[in-house]
Amino acid sequence: MVWTERNCDRCWKAKVSELTQRSRCPIENAIARGAISDGTIPQRIAKRLGWDGKTYLETDCQEREETRPKTHKKTPNQIELL
Repeated sequence: MVWTERNCDRCWKAKVSELTQRSRCPIENAIARGAISDGTIPQRIAKRLGWDGKTYLETDCQEREETRPKTHKKTPNQIELL
């Protein structure tokens, strides 16, 4: 709950997608699954967080984005250059 309040509640990616009914953030999804199951999160997620699994998860998320990036809508005649 500390992690969620400190990070997910302030991040635009935590908003649930109407299409999938899930958060857009794999970190939040892993923590939520761990909270309702055996209390663990996948090692790849822990590594992304820089978490050792032995202390409380009370850090700031490096992937938190408080505002959603603006996306540019393409018109049908536009071509994206790589």
